[in-house]
Amino acid sequence: MIRKARLTDIDNIIVITKSCARHMTSKGIDQWNEYYPNKQAFINDVKRNELYVLKDQNKIIGCIVVSSFMDEEYLPIQWLTPNDNNVYIHRVAIDPEYQGQGYAQKLMTFAEE
Repeated sequence: MIRKARLTDIDNIIVITKSCARHMTSKGIDQWNEYYPNKQAFINDVKRNELYVLKDQNKIIGCIVVSSFMDEEYLPIQWLTPNDNNVYIHRVAIDPEYQGQGYAQKLMTFAEE
């Protein structure tokens, strides 16, 4: 089940993303670390109603941010389409214990729909 995240979900999300960061680092992927993603980013995501969680039974196992907000880092990029009504995907995470089972694809399909 995918639903909008609540502020009370953030501690669970942080545990998952820290686990994902360690897992990625062990595979030589330096995208996330102990500083990012951080709690304040997820608080902001919840306040903007852009953070979603994926649950398996009653356990949160993943998250995704579906946002219309363009980060400053994207401003200089020459996009193929106008930047009028874009959606940006951020902070996709699946608990490493659940990776490889199609859960990230479920989150991406949800975001696309």
